[in-house]
Order: sequence, then C-alpha cells, then structure tokens
Amino acid sequence: MAGPLRARETALGVATFTRSENLASFARDDLLLAQELVARASVCIDTPAATASRT
Repeated sequence: MAGPLRARETALGVATFTRSENLASFARDDLLLAQELVARASVCIDTPAATASRT
C-alpha cells in the first residue's frame, strides 16, 4: 500500500507500507491508519520548511 505525502498542494514524497510475515490483504482499518500516518508525516515534513521560508 502506498500513500502520497502532500502539503499545500506540493508533493513531498510517497509512504509505502508492506508486510513481511502476514501476507494477508490490508483491511479497511489498515487503510485508515495509513491515511492518518501519511497526513501526520506530511505536516511534520512541511512545517519546518514553511517556517524556514518565512524567516
């Protein structure tokens, strides 16, 4: 499963989620967690860059 890291209409990268032991398909809860992680990571990556551009 992969999710785009985006902030302020800018592509920051891609997060990829894989399984090594349990090869079952990802469930809906897995997708929701991945979306939350991608959103939080995007903010964490973008905040320092946005702050630096204002100084």
